[in-house]
Amino acid sequence: MTETISIGGMTGAEILQSVPDALRLFQAHGINPLTDCGPNIHSLRLEETQDRCQIERWEDLLTELNGGATAPL
Repeated sequence: MTETISIGGMTGAEILQSVPDALRLFQAHGINPLTDCGPNIHSLRLEETQDRCQIERWEDLLTELNGGATAPL
């Protein structure tokens, strides 16, 4: 069984681990979190990445990532 979780306060690394297809979702919004935005992207909280990475369609990305974020119960 799984529970939906909020990705707002998660780091880039946590999102990549928790959200299926997170890498594809980031890429669809103009960013590759594995290579863009400098070496700190994995330790930054998602809300800190918006300005640094200039993510396209920010609100859409949040919605898509939140829709895919689940955690085992």
